[in-house]
Amino acid sequence: MFVEQKLPDGQTHARFLLPLVAKRNTKYIKLKCMNHEEKKKRKAGRPAKNIKKEINASVRFSRVEYFIVKEKAASCGFSVSNYIRRASIHSTITPRLTAEEQLLTRQLVGMTNNMNQMAKACHREGLFQSMVIFEKYRQQLNEIIKKLKS
Repeated sequence: MFVEQKLPDGQTHARFLLPLVAKRNTKYIKLKCMNHEEKKKRKAGRPAKNIKKEINASVRFSRVEYFIVKEKAASCGFSVSNYIRRASIHSTITPRLTAEEQLLTRQLVGMTNNMNQMAKACHREGLFQSMVIFEKYRQQLNEIIKKLKS
């Protein structure tokens, strides 16, 4: 059976109607013609992930290191790659000292030598002379410690 249907904009639209007998009722199945948009087909397989891991970085381990990492990952319930990813992102590693921090550290070492010499001078010359020298070094130490903390 062939049926023409008029659309609101004045165009005609053709449809095929086929009878389908189900139990005691007669039903019609509407088949889409070429004028209708075809249904979008779903892609087969697993749905795409929201965040794709596109970059592959490799790490080389000795056998002992690999088994240590593998045991740690198993104890956390992660795969080895997921464990390494999480450990590298969430762990904190203290960086090396900057050039300024190295300079301040050298100054501290030099000041400890001076304080040792001051203690020797205290025994030789007397307490008052060494107290003046000590106060000067204490102020310098406080300045260096403030710089290191900031």
